[in-house]
Amino acid sequence: LWGDCATCEYAKVCRGGCNWTSHVFFGKRGNNPYCHHRAIKKAAMGRSERFYLKQAASGNPFDHGIFELEEGPLLPDNQHDGFTLSQVQFPQQWLVEKPDLLSSLMYERSLILVQYLEAGIVKKEDSPWFDPEKRAALIAGNAA
Repeated sequence: LWGDCATCEYAKVCRGGCNWTSHVFFGKRGNNPYCHHRAIKKAAMGRSERFYLKQAASGNPFDHGIFELEEGPLLPDNQHDGFTLSQVQFPQQWLVEKPDLLSSLMYERSLILVQYLEAGIVKKEDSPWFDPEKRAALIAGNAA
């Protein structure tokens, strides 16, 4: 394992997740960039990762490009240039049954981040969620 997977507390059980996924993005196995635990852990630290194409595929059979991960600050949905929860188009019937669906999902996401702190997976001093003022600002930014 390498990258985040090499230092993960679940490494011995998970073993890097889907090796094909990491192979397709990086040309080697053992660092799954689509790990849900990884994304939540980074979000709890106020961070996120983004993919960038480093080398395009040549077009040969079984070829793939090489991508690079760039870590940066976790941006509120209203400042993010990628796909965000607020862009999801839910079926109209879901919205009729639960008009506050989007806000409840965003609130649930915030609770998951706080649970990572309370469980000690992320140190409170490493997170903007530890400071109640920063946490309120981050929740308000994501709900906008």
